[in-house]
Amino acid sequence: MSAPGPNPSRQEAPHPHEVFLDPKGQFVLVPDLGADLVRVFAVDGVNLAAVDSLTAAPGSGPRHIEFLVTPEGKTYLYLISELANTITAYDVTYRENKTLGFNEVYSGSTYGEGATAPVGASGAEIWVSPDGKFLTVSSRNDSAFSISNPDTNGEGAQVPSDSLNSFSINAQTGALTLLQKFPAGGRIPRQFSVNKAGDLVAVGLQSDSRVVIISRDAASGKLGDIIASANVEGEVTAVIFDE
Repeated sequence: MSAPGPNPSRQEAPHPHEVFLDPKGQFVLVPDLGADLVRVFAVDGVNLAAVDSLTAAPGSGPRHIEFLVTPEGKTYLYLISELANTITAYDVTYRENKTLGFNEVYSGSTYGEGATAPVGASGAEIWVSPDGKFLTVSSRNDSAFSISNPDTNGEGAQVPSDSLNSFSINAQTGALTLLQKFPAGGRIPRQFSVNKAGDLVAVGLQSDSRVVIISRDAASGKLGDIIASANVEGEVTAVIFDE
């Protein structure tokens, strides 16, 4: 970067947020919040070679990505941008010159197309279901819900909760349709994981030092209930199922 980005307080320098392998294992992609890029590296044996990057909208702050390969052979890349609170879909092509092509086919709010994110909210995690039908994102610092405290089995006072927002995917176009808004179980859901069966979601709540487990209907893609909660010392930044 030769100069800070449009949001100088957050984009004063490169901020790589994730390292992700493409579905064919030919490229490594790195969303860079500071530079508004998804940096792309071609895999050459044990080496990586920088190739053309994906340029995101100025000031959007790319954070995490997910791929979807449809039964018809289409490859989509879904990008959640933290600063703009957007999800952007790209039709991905594998070029003969060993680079990736990205054609934007959808862009919308993390709260649904046409919606406006609450002031102070910031997109975090993104996940595409293995069946390719659903996409879920977490949103931090929106306090969109007031829920019974999971630490007291629902018997304590109400506590604020940020959001998990789920969408259905149109595999023909890559477009998203809002399916459900659901409480994440507390504050700052920095990351979440889904088990292999697709019926449990574990959410790491950074500011609450808490992990919650939420039931999920794999067929409908909808979340059901907060069924378990555990306090964890310190800030929770990630939670992963060991299966």
